[in-house]
Amino acid sequence: MKILLLIILITFASFTAKAQETLLNDDIETTTYISLEGKFTNNIDGEFGFLAGGKMAVIFNKTWGLGFAGCGLMNNNKFIHENLPTNQDFRMDFVYIGSFLEYIYEPDDLIHFNVNCLFGIGGTTISADNDCKYPDETSYGTESCGIIEPGIQLEINFFSWMKVGLGGSYRYLYEYEDFYDFVKSDFEGLSGVLTFTYIYNSK
Repeated sequence: MKILLLIILITFASFTAKAQETLLNDDIETTTYISLEGKFTNNIDGEFGFLAGGKMAVIFNKTWGLGFAGCGLMNNNKFIHENLPTNQDFRMDFVYIGSFLEYIYEPDDLIHFNVNCLFGIGGTTISADNDCKYPDETSYGTESCGIIEPGIQLEINFFSWMKVGLGGSYRYLYEYEDFYDFVKSDFEGLSGVLTFTYIYNSK
């Protein structure tokens, strides 16, 4: 009887000791990073444009990334229109922000590449320049829109904590209405992209 009871206890213990099954295991490696990014394009209202911004992301197993990004037009774009006062200088600003997903192929190789896509919102604003004193600005209208921007980059691992990417993206706008003679195609198109990424908090 004691032997039978011992066998039952051992069998029960072996079942309860079985590892829990989960959809995702606990061995997922996460890495966070921040990036400084510059975009060069010649299609902002038909002129050369430089957009500067940044992004933050969490990378899972060095391969899949999920984060947020944003950038804005840095050109000093003086703007003149027949419907605006003539005794004041005006400028046009274009900014957008959003979330993005990326896939990094062979991230441990010295040279590798990633593909990414941003889904966000943005807008064009016409405002009084006022010598670029932002608190004193008067807005003369804003047109908002949705933005989708897929891209691809070649990346070089300079250090374990830093990499540089060079590539391109295509910016697509939707729900953009005509605004001071601007149309959505004035802000769409290809951009060259240069990115400096700083990696931290690996575990």
